[in-house]
Amino acid sequence: MSWYRLAIMKQSWNWKEFFKGVALSALSLPFILILLNVSNQKYKQMLDDHHGDEAAVRKELEEKLQNEGVSQPERFERGNRPQAQRGDQIDMNRLTRNIARHEGSRNRAYNDTEGNRTVGVGFNMDRPSARQAIEAVGADFDAVYRGTQALTDAQIESLLQEDIATAIDDASGFLPNMQAHPAPVQEAVVNMAFNLGGPRLNQFNQTRRALQNFDYNAAANEMLDSRWARQVGNRANELADTVRSAVR
Repeated sequence: MSWYRLAIMKQSWNWKEFFKGVALSALSLPFILILLNVSNQKYKQMLDDHHGDEAAVRKELEEKLQNEGVSQPERFERGNRPQAQRGDQIDMNRLTRNIARHEGSRNRAYNDTEGNRTVGVGFNMDRPSARQAIEAVGADFDAVYRGTQALTDAQIESLLQEDIATAIDDASGFLPNMQAHPAPVQEAVVNMAFNLGGPRLNQFNQTRRALQNFDYNAAANEMLDSRWARQVGNRANELADTVRSAVR
């Protein structure tokens, strides 16, 4: 888990609004540990205190999250966060809205344009981790896959936020100096990561080189000169325009 992902998730997200629609039971244990800034060592100590009872530990953590809210990492409180020269924080609410608008949202599973079984906001049910993720939000994977069970809006939201968190990791791996860019540019890269996945995003070598040099016109041109842009059409045009708008 990168410090950058933690920073933007905790500082930019409207967590009170998020938790209004999502039951704590729908959140994965690793996600709760991140929110509360609980280290692996601390978690092991809690397990020892509860004699290895993972359910009891989770209950304690859920109560802590409900009563105390999201913890801020100690290293940020000490002011040790690396400083960007010109960047700013991602607007998580805006990013989430744009991804949902681009992907669309469906409560029942369907086949996307590439034949992948999909549900919610672009959630690929054919990926290896899909069953675990669907069951973690309290749904029956097989029933959802068949289309006989619909996901609730809260379940869709929970899956979406987990996928956005993964896309942030993929984007920051693709562009090591991502934090140094304006927020809309960062959000465009994360949006691409969400749509493409990390491996396919990493093939955009010329786009990455242009972004590393803060050449936003060249980066936008490279984004559009791709098979991906021809496939997604207006989405690529919009994201390229967002990147190009950062030219000063």
